[in-house]
Amino acid sequence: SPIPTPSGKRPVGVTIMPMEVSAGTRTHRQVTLWYPCEIPRNGSRASYLPLPGMLGALRAAKLLDEGDAVFEDWSKRQTSAWTDAGISTTGRCPLVLLLPGSGMPAFCYTAIAQDLASKGYVVAAFDFSNGGFLIGDGKQLDESQAGEDESIYARQAEDWAHQLQEFLDRIGRSDWPDQRLNSILKRADQGRIAVIGHSLGGAAAMDLSEIDKRVKACVNLDGVPEEPIASKGLRESVLFLRSHAELSDED
Repeated sequence: SPIPTPSGKRPVGVTIMPMEVSAGTRTHRQVTLWYPCEIPRNGSRASYLPLPGMLGALRAAKLLDEGDAVFEDWSKRQTSAWTDAGISTTGRCPLVLLLPGSGMPAFCYTAIAQDLASKGYVVAAFDFSNGGFLIGDGKQLDESQAGEDESIYARQAEDWAHQLQEFLDRIGRSDWPDQRLNSILKRADQGRIAVIGHSLGGAAAMDLSEIDKRVKACVNLDGVPEEPIASKGLRESVLFLRSHAELSDED
């Protein structure tokens, strides 16, 4: 299937931020920024697979149990976004934090990210080494916590939520070494922050909305609430979207 064309009116830019290490857990994360842009004169469209070595990493991981033909197809695709373009607006843009599912790379959510950016949002799409799918030096960087019981997901969701807080703390300082990043993140309106998460990312999104009052809206795509939300419930409003019903009324 083709990548859906963005439905908004603005051209879209995309740039990948330098990899960072969490001060709390010492695990790694990387953020891809999608935003309304000025079309560059000599620019190029961004590839669907954003990093060198991504194709080999997907093959090695057998992501989603897909075959090589699928990954080859992905490697030839282009997005609708322009690589490393300048942001187009001098005003403030609502900021959306976009979180993947367990073991999933952020590029799989390209359709959502570039569509929101075409409507004037700055979207920060996250890759995590702890429970996500992060590429470092052409290979998957796996720093997942040990253990296979259900509680591991609660710990990973909590880790992701705290990493998002670190990111929100960081973007307000405007001291990135890359001037383009400074110009993009200066346009992110810290008074209008939303978080959207899929599966494990949905659980982390709910965790973040409960602990950080900067978050004004939360969308959970197929995420199961983990502890402590599972037992204590939610204090903030969350939009739940489910692809199919798999939980009982009691659940």
